[in-house]
Amino acid sequence: MNEVNVLYKKYKDIEPEITCSMRKIEILHSVKMENLNCRLKKKRDIEKKLQRPNTSWNLNELKDILRYTYVLPNSHFIRTAEEVISDIEKETGFKCFERKNYWDDDSVNYKGYNTEFTKDGLLFEVQFHTEESVYIRNISHGIYERKRKIEKNYDDINNLEKSLWNSVVGIN
Repeated sequence: MNEVNVLYKKYKDIEPEITCSMRKIEILHSVKMENLNCRLKKKRDIEKKLQRPNTSWNLNELKDILRYTYVLPNSHFIRTAEEVISDIEKETGFKCFERKNYWDDDSVNYKGYNTEFTKDGLLFEVQFHTEESVYIRNISHGIYERKRKIEKNYDDINNLEKSLWNSVVGIN
């Protein structure tokens, strides 16, 4: 997968500069970054994602090769997220092209505010969470990984995951 190597190098080269900007924004807004050690997806994980059955990922469409997570207070959550997004655009030159507010979507077992940024053909993702939602996300990620590996009905697992997410306090 030579294409993966080439793209991975681009992200690896630009990651320190973006991370520096993201840390400045963390301090500016008095918010917290979570899982910073997982911000750059490993090459083997990119290759695995591309090889998953029943998927048709295009390498240049992967939005999570570089991913950041901010933890925000429940109060003024959306306003704070939008301020951070604006500063990410100013600091990095990347433009936010997608916003997904899963806090208002009861059809998914997930609560968060996810954004995607692009510049010069590169993409990265920023997730916004509360203390509670990032905790549940970290717990439920293992459930998500297991579900992906099995190809049968997993209603019990979905119900467990839904009950975890339903325990998260809302935002305003």
